[in-house]
Amino acid sequence: MAGFAFLSQKVLSSKIDYIYNNNLKSRHDYQAAARYAQELKTVYKMTFSNLVEHAIKVGYKIDQEKRFHKLILEIDDKVEISLEFPNDDVQEIEYDSVNIDWKYLITEKLTKKKIFSEWFDYYEGSKETKIQEMQQDILEYINNFSSQKFEIIEKPVFTLFGRRFLKYKELVFE
Repeated sequence: MAGFAFLSQKVLSSKIDYIYNNNLKSRHDYQAAARYAQELKTVYKMTFSNLVEHAIKVGYKIDQEKRFHKLILEIDDKVEISLEFPNDDVQEIEYDSVNIDWKYLITEKLTKKKIFSEWFDYYEGSKETKIQEMQQDILEYINNFSSQKFEIIEKPVFTLFGRRFLKYKELVFE
């Protein structure tokens, strides 16, 4: 069951369907797969602590503070990426109207010069929906940063006679 810990609900459902369709040799196997699938559906619930455990497995260091998690990933002793997001206490929020946020920062390791940063706010939907969306987004960023499947490109806001004006940077995942 540990292999399913970080799958989205959609991926989890397709994995369960695969088990049903491809691994069933007898009625007993079908019943066992049905029990296992039900167990997966009831047990599956990602927490921010699960995200931290996963990040450590893929190469991040942890810098845990009182009110949030801070993960740090170093790439080739040149770039440092830090992700900051809430801890599991955020699930105790009683109101749906509260904004929940997280951020990441990419810096040059030696000079500590900021290369790129971004901040994400979640303010629409129920508390559970906001937390789930945030956790899925954080997981995606953890995995893409650790596998180095990203690049930062510079784009102009507009061009005039071949000259680029008001450039901005954008993070792009492969």
